[in-house]
Amino acid sequence: MSSDPTIQLSHVGKTYPGFSHPAKHLAHLLPAIDRWVQPSRHYHALSDVSLDVHPGECLGIVGTNGAGKSTLLQLVAGIIQPSGGELLVRGRVAALLELGAGFNPRFTGRENIILNGVLLGLSHAEVTGHVDAIIEFSELGDKIDQPVSTYSSGMFVRLAFAVATAVMPDVLIIDEALSVGDGAFAKKSFDRIMAMKDQGVTILFCSHATYHVDTICDRALWLDQGAVKIIGPTADVLDAYNQFLLQPERQQGPSANSKHDGKHGGKFLRVGLVHQNQKPTEDVVILESGVSDVSLEIEGYLSPDLPTPHVGVVINDASGHNVTSCGTHVDQFMVDRAVDGCFQLACAFPAVPLLRGVYTVHVFLLCERGIHIYDTRQVATIKVVQADPSLGLFRIPHRWSSS
Repeated sequence: MSSDPTIQLSHVGKTYPGFSHPAKHLAHLLPAIDRWVQPSRHYHALSDVSLDVHPGECLGIVGTNGAGKSTLLQLVAGIIQPSGGELLVRGRVAALLELGAGFNPRFTGRENIILNGVLLGLSHAEVTGHVDAIIEFSELGDKIDQPVSTYSSGMFVRLAFAVATAVMPDVLIIDEALSVGDGAFAKKSFDRIMAMKDQGVTILFCSHATYHVDTICDRALWLDQGAVKIIGPTADVLDAYNQFLLQPERQQGPSANSKHDGKHGGKFLRVGLVHQNQKPTEDVVILESGVSDVSLEIEGYLSPDLPTPHVGVVINDASGHNVTSCGTHVDQFMVDRAVDGCFQLACAFPAVPLLRGVYTVHVFLLCERGIHIYDTRQVATIKVVQADPSLGLFRIPHRWSSS
């Protein structure tokens, strides 16, 4: 594998002309008269972006809507050309941007495989050699010879994903499409992407789900108003970005805490906090700092066709900051699942060390690698009271001594 960067951007920018009237914009698109029509303004979608991404590296891209994320991905994918700077991409690129873009609804699924394979830069012989594997992965069976216009939305995205990832690329671009479809197929598509990462494919991963960025990416890039705000270790970039999102004047966009409906093969059936031997509750629980014991009881389901899941717990303070977390994948605890896919487990928190404040408890149903999220739920709100004047979020174990 070459040590040269797979992706190189040097002072890259993308500018779009703006016009005061639609007719002037149309005239600007006509080669014969475009030089006579001057834009009234310019919109800088991306400004002076420089970065290198190396073989096998996964770079996460975060930023609010309009920050330039999609523009950057489209530039690397070759869909649009930069207005300035130098851009170099080595090798074949596969992009999961708008799944199914370029499909002809009148063509059959098989015909669309050939068409899109050629659009991806493959020869007709190369595409033909991958047709059977694409059909098998998409799970469409005999429906592959029906017009795409007769497909359900689930069938459509399964075929589109199978085509886009059929051939091992050098660069994989993912824009909010980490998994597609329902049930086991969502897990299978996620596993294919992770396998490509493990085999050294360079990945650009753009997502509002910072949990996935944190667990998958080696580095992260924060774009703000078309410019690079921070690029560096994933944890450092996400800490700064989350602080930015939590500013009072901003509203945080979708995150890993967004509600899932369990349609991807698994869901929580019942979750609740147990305190003082009372029944599990999802209401406010009042605890005494350093004294009260509390436990989290969880019942869930994951299709028996999928590997044994993991469960994660995150506690946030009133501002939405992650105070602490734990997970069965971190503690190497194996969830005991019945043959029908159901499971029960509990997590005990003795003498809760949180200090005075209001906290929320969230649980996550995760894949066997602790990355893919099947379902998530806010369990309850904890109100912690205390008798002493200690300050902060939690108690640190300590011991005094004097010589």
